[in-house]
Amino acid sequence: MQQSGKFGVIGTVVFSLFFPQTSIQSEDCKISSMDGEFTMQVSREDKEVKILLNFRDASQFSHALIEKSDDIKNEFRQCGYVDLKSEVNPNGDVAKKDKYPRMHSASYYRLRIVSKEGIERTYPAVRLPGKTQ
Repeated sequence: MQQSGKFGVIGTVVFSLFFPQTSIQSEDCKISSMDGEFTMQVSREDKEVKILLNFRDASQFSHALIEKSDDIKNEFRQCGYVDLKSEVNPNGDVAKKDKYPRMHSASYYRLRIVSKEGIERTYPAVRLPGKTQ
């Protein structure tokens, strides 16, 4: 019994390291961190992709990178930069657009937040379905 307790602790540590604190995606295009630090919602409007972010306390961070991929298994590339000191309104909101969206196929967007100390946190991706023709 003592060994199973050790493995339980190790499993919890491994899970915590490989799966950052995010909640399960409640909608196809929205994600929130479990610690309440941010929410991200991605939507299509006409020929644009809008990315709405809300931060609980943006002052603790330096900047955020919005990254996208056409396939969740492939590398993500930066599609937006947020200077959290100057771009976030008093309510913690900021809106961005993907200048080069894929319209007819699914895309995956994720957020990478960088603290003032230079510590990066990358969160799981949110899926934005392709627009039906």
